[in-house]
Amino acid sequence: MGRRVERGFLHGPRVVAAQRQVNDARIRRAHLDAPPLFPDDETVRRMWNDAGMRVFPVTFAAKQAKLDALIPQNKYLLFRYGDKILFSNRPDR
Repeated sequence: MGRRVERGFLHGPRVVAAQRQVNDARIRRAHLDAPPLFPDDETVRRMWNDAGMRVFPVTFAAKQAKLDALIPQNKYLLFRYGDKILFSNRPDR
C-alpha cells in the first residue's frame, strides 16, 4: 500500500509527482513505456530552471515549507483553494 503524495507537478502533457510518498512499482509495471512518475529533487530543480518548460507544483499549505526548501526562489503563486496552492516557475500572462 502506498501513502499520499505530498506534491504534484504538472508540466507539458503529463503529470509527475515528487517526494516518492507512494509506491509506484505497480504503476510502472502497468505502464512500462511511461516516463518516471517520481522525479528526484535534482530533476525537479532542473525542470524548474528549464526556460523552455513550464512547471506547476501543487502543494498543501501545511507542506509549503518543503516546497520552499526544494525551490526557494522564482515561484509564482497562481491559485489558492482552501489548503491547496498552485505555483508556477513562470509568471501568469
